[in-house]
Amino acid sequence: MSSHYPTPQGQWGHPGQQPTGGRSGQQPPPPQPFTQQPGQQGRPQQPRWPQQPPPQRPAQEWRRHADQFPRPTPPGMLTAARILVFVPSVVWLFSIAMIWMTANTATDSLLAATMQTFALSLAAGDWVPMVLLPISGCLLTITMKLGHQVDRWLFSALGGVWLLWFWSQVHFPLTPSWFTAVLVILATASIWSPSMNRWVAAVQMWEMDRAGLTPESNGQ
Repeated sequence: MSSHYPTPQGQWGHPGQQPTGGRSGQQPPPPQPFTQQPGQQGRPQQPRWPQQPPPQRPAQEWRRHADQFPRPTPPGMLTAARILVFVPSVVWLFSIAMIWMTANTATDSLLAATMQTFALSLAAGDWVPMVLLPISGCLLTITMKLGHQVDRWLFSALGGVWLLWFWSQVHFPLTPSWFTAVLVILATASIWSPSMNRWVAAVQMWEMDRAGLTPESNGQ
Protein backbone atom coordinates (compact mmCIF):
# COMPACT_ATOMS: atom_id res chain seq x y z
CA MET A 1 0.00 0.00 0.00
CA SER A 2 1.62 3.16 -1.12
CA SER A 3 1.67 6.00 1.28
CA HIS A 4 0.45 9.11 -0.45
CA TYR A 5 -0.65 12.34 1.10
CA PRO A 6 -2.55 15.27 -0.29
CA THR A 7 -0.45 18.26 -1.14
CA PRO A 8 -1.68 21.86 -0.61
CA GLN A 9 -2.25 22.10 -4.34
CA GLY A 10 -4.65 19.15 -4.27
CA GLN A 11 -2.16 16.57 -5.75
CA TRP A 12 -0.96 13.27 -4.29
CA GLY A 13 2.70 12.65 -3.70
CA HIS A 14 5.20 10.55 -1.80
CA PRO A 15 6.68 11.49 1.55
CA GLY A 16 9.68 13.80 1.15
CA GLN A 17 8.56 14.96 -2.25
CA GLN A 18 8.43 18.75 -2.62
CA PRO A 19 5.03 20.04 -3.59
CA THR A 20 4.71 21.49 -7.03
CA GLY A 21 2.38 24.29 -8.03
CA GLY A 22 0.91 25.53 -11.24
CA ARG A 23 0.70 23.84 -14.54
CA SER A 24 4.37 24.34 -15.34
CA GLY A 25 5.48 22.50 -12.21
CA GLN A 26 7.46 25.44 -10.91
CA GLN A 27 7.51 26.50 -7.30
CA PRO A 28 5.33 29.59 -6.60
CA PRO A 29 7.31 32.78 -5.90
CA PRO A 30 7.58 33.90 -2.30
CA PRO A 31 5.15 36.61 -1.25
CA GLN A 32 6.38 40.17 -1.66
CA PRO A 33 6.11 42.47 1.34
CA PHE A 34 5.17 45.42 -0.81
CA THR A 35 5.13 46.39 -4.46
CA GLN A 36 7.27 49.26 -5.69
CA GLN A 37 6.30 51.43 -8.58
CA PRO A 38 8.62 51.74 -11.59
CA GLY A 39 11.25 54.37 -10.98
CA GLN A 40 11.06 53.98 -7.20
CA GLN A 41 13.63 51.18 -6.79
CA GLY A 42 15.84 51.76 -3.83
CA ARG A 43 13.54 54.34 -2.22
CA PRO A 44 12.28 53.51 1.22
CA GLN A 45 8.58 53.58 1.67
CA GLN A 46 7.55 56.44 3.90
CA PRO A 47 4.15 56.79 5.51
CA ARG A 48 1.94 59.42 4.00
CA TRP A 49 0.87 61.99 6.54
CA PRO A 50 -1.77 64.64 5.85
CA GLN A 51 -0.15 67.79 4.50
CA GLN A 52 -0.17 70.74 6.79
CA PRO A 53 -1.39 74.08 5.38
CA PRO A 54 1.37 76.63 4.71
CA PRO A 55 1.87 79.09 7.52
CA GLN A 56 0.16 82.41 7.11
CA ARG A 57 2.52 85.18 6.23
CA PRO A 58 2.25 88.41 8.16
CA ALA A 59 0.26 91.27 6.75
CA GLN A 60 3.30 93.38 5.99
CA GLU A 61 4.55 90.71 3.56
CA TRP A 62 1.27 90.85 1.66
CA ARG A 63 1.44 94.60 1.40
CA ARG A 64 2.35 95.53 -2.13
CA HIS A 65 4.73 98.29 -3.02
CA ALA A 66 4.10 101.08 -5.51
CA ASP A 67 7.28 100.37 -7.46
CA GLN A 68 6.31 96.71 -7.97
CA PHE A 69 2.63 97.33 -8.69
CA PRO A 70 2.22 100.82 -10.19
CA ARG A 71 -1.10 102.42 -11.07
CA PRO A 72 -2.67 100.77 -14.14
CA THR A 73 -1.88 102.54 -17.39
CA PRO A 74 -4.79 104.32 -19.12
CA PRO A 75 -5.95 102.69 -22.36
CA GLY A 76 -5.74 104.23 -25.79
CA MET A 77 -9.43 105.14 -25.77
CA LEU A 78 -8.70 107.90 -23.28
CA THR A 79 -6.24 109.43 -25.74
CA ALA A 80 -8.88 109.20 -28.48
CA ALA A 81 -11.40 110.97 -26.23
CA ARG A 82 -8.90 113.74 -25.55
CA ILE A 83 -8.30 114.26 -29.25
CA LEU A 84 -12.05 114.40 -29.92
CA VAL A 85 -12.48 117.01 -27.18
CA PHE A 86 -9.32 119.11 -27.37
CA VAL A 87 -9.12 119.72 -31.12
CA PRO A 88 -12.73 120.95 -31.64
CA SER A 89 -12.62 122.92 -28.37
CA VAL A 90 -9.45 124.76 -29.36
CA VAL A 91 -10.88 125.59 -32.78
CA TRP A 92 -14.17 126.71 -31.19
CA LEU A 93 -12.53 128.94 -28.56
CA PHE A 94 -10.18 130.43 -31.12
CA SER A 95 -13.13 131.26 -33.39
CA ILE A 96 -14.99 132.91 -30.50
CA ALA A 97 -11.94 135.00 -29.63
CA MET A 98 -11.51 136.13 -33.22
CA ILE A 99 -15.21 137.05 -33.53
CA TRP A 100 -15.08 139.00 -30.28
CA MET A 101 -12.03 141.00 -31.36
CA THR A 102 -13.19 141.74 -34.91
CA ALA A 103 -16.92 142.33 -34.32
CA ASN A 104 -16.57 146.04 -33.51
CA THR A 105 -14.32 146.75 -36.48
CA ALA A 106 -16.34 144.85 -39.08
CA THR A 107 -17.88 146.74 -41.98
CA ASP A 108 -21.56 146.97 -42.78
CA SER A 109 -22.38 143.61 -44.29
CA LEU A 110 -24.36 140.49 -43.50
CA LEU A 111 -21.31 138.75 -42.04
CA ALA A 112 -20.52 141.80 -39.89
CA ALA A 113 -24.10 141.85 -38.55
CA THR A 114 -23.87 138.14 -37.70
CA MET A 115 -20.59 138.65 -35.90
CA GLN A 116 -21.94 141.59 -33.92
CA THR A 117 -25.02 139.60 -32.89
CA PHE A 118 -22.77 136.76 -31.78
CA ALA A 119 -20.62 139.17 -29.75
CA LEU A 120 -23.71 140.65 -28.10
CA SER A 121 -24.91 137.19 -27.09
CA LEU A 122 -21.53 136.56 -25.50
CA ALA A 123 -21.80 139.79 -23.55
CA ALA A 124 -25.35 138.89 -22.46
CA GLY A 125 -24.20 135.70 -20.71
CA ASP A 126 -23.85 133.08 -23.42
CA TRP A 127 -20.11 133.00 -22.75
CA VAL A 128 -20.79 130.62 -19.85
CA PRO A 129 -21.91 127.65 -21.99
CA MET A 130 -19.80 128.73 -24.96
CA VAL A 131 -16.52 128.98 -23.04
CA LEU A 132 -16.85 127.21 -19.71
CA LEU A 133 -18.38 123.98 -20.98
CA PRO A 134 -15.64 123.26 -23.57
CA ILE A 135 -12.93 124.14 -21.05
CA SER A 136 -14.57 121.91 -18.43
CA GLY A 137 -14.71 119.03 -20.90
CA CYS A 138 -11.00 119.40 -21.63
CA LEU A 139 -10.15 119.49 -17.92
CA LEU A 140 -12.23 116.37 -17.24
CA THR A 141 -10.34 114.42 -19.90
CA ILE A 142 -7.13 115.38 -18.08
CA THR A 143 -8.35 114.44 -14.59
CA MET A 144 -9.80 111.25 -16.04
CA LYS A 145 -6.29 109.77 -16.02
CA LEU A 146 -6.81 109.05 -12.29
CA GLY A 147 -9.40 106.41 -13.22
CA HIS A 148 -12.23 107.74 -11.07
CA GLN A 149 -15.78 107.01 -12.10
CA VAL A 150 -17.04 110.50 -11.17
CA ASP A 151 -15.03 112.13 -13.98
CA ARG A 152 -16.79 110.05 -16.58
CA TRP A 153 -20.23 110.86 -15.19
CA LEU A 154 -19.46 114.57 -15.11
CA PHE A 155 -18.11 114.47 -18.65
CA SER A 156 -21.22 112.68 -19.90
CA ALA A 157 -23.52 115.18 -18.14
CA LEU A 158 -21.63 118.20 -19.50
CA GLY A 159 -21.62 116.68 -22.96
CA GLY A 160 -25.40 116.27 -22.88
CA VAL A 161 -25.94 119.82 -21.62
CA TRP A 162 -23.57 121.21 -24.25
CA LEU A 163 -25.28 119.28 -27.03
CA LEU A 164 -28.79 120.41 -26.02
CA TRP A 165 -27.72 124.02 -25.71
CA PHE A 166 -25.77 124.04 -28.97
CA TRP A 167 -28.58 122.34 -30.88
CA SER A 168 -31.21 124.83 -29.73
CA GLN A 169 -29.30 128.10 -29.40
CA VAL A 170 -26.33 128.19 -31.76
CA HIS A 171 -26.93 128.56 -35.48
CA PHE A 172 -23.49 129.19 -36.88
CA PRO A 173 -22.74 128.16 -40.47
CA LEU A 174 -19.15 127.14 -39.74
CA THR A 175 -20.15 124.68 -37.01
CA PRO A 176 -23.24 122.67 -38.03
CA SER A 177 -25.25 121.06 -35.26
CA TRP A 178 -25.01 117.54 -36.65
CA PHE A 179 -21.21 117.71 -36.68
CA THR A 180 -21.15 118.82 -33.04
CA ALA A 181 -23.53 116.02 -32.10
CA VAL A 182 -21.32 113.43 -33.78
CA LEU A 183 -18.24 114.67 -31.89
CA VAL A 184 -20.03 114.62 -28.54
CA ILE A 185 -21.44 111.13 -29.11
CA LEU A 186 -18.06 109.73 -30.18
CA ALA A 187 -16.26 111.27 -27.22
CA THR A 188 -18.85 109.96 -24.77
CA ALA A 189 -18.81 106.48 -26.31
CA SER A 190 -15.01 106.33 -26.11
CA ILE A 191 -14.90 106.98 -22.36
CA TRP A 192 -17.51 104.26 -21.76
CA SER A 193 -15.82 101.66 -23.95
CA PRO A 194 -15.03 98.15 -22.58
CA SER A 195 -11.32 98.93 -22.29
CA MET A 196 -12.08 102.03 -20.22
CA ASN A 197 -14.44 100.03 -17.99
CA ARG A 198 -11.77 97.41 -17.31
CA TRP A 199 -9.19 100.08 -16.60
CA VAL A 200 -11.43 101.92 -14.13
CA ALA A 201 -12.15 98.63 -12.33
CA ALA A 202 -8.41 97.85 -12.16
CA VAL A 203 -7.67 101.30 -10.74
CA GLN A 204 -10.36 100.80 -8.12
CA MET A 205 -8.82 97.51 -7.00
CA TRP A 206 -5.35 99.11 -6.99
CA GLU A 207 -6.52 101.92 -4.73
CA MET A 208 -8.29 99.47 -2.41
CA ASP A 209 -5.09 97.48 -2.12
CA ARG A 210 -3.13 100.62 -1.28
CA ALA A 211 -5.66 101.43 1.42
CA GLY A 212 -5.49 97.91 2.88
CA LEU A 213 -9.07 96.97 2.06
CA THR A 214 -8.33 93.72 0.16
CA PRO A 215 -7.71 90.27 1.73
CA GLU A 216 -4.19 90.14 0.26
CA SER A 217 -3.20 93.45 1.82
CA ASN A 218 -4.56 92.33 5.22
CA GLY A 219 -2.75 89.01 5.13
CA GLN A 220 -5.89 86.91 5.01
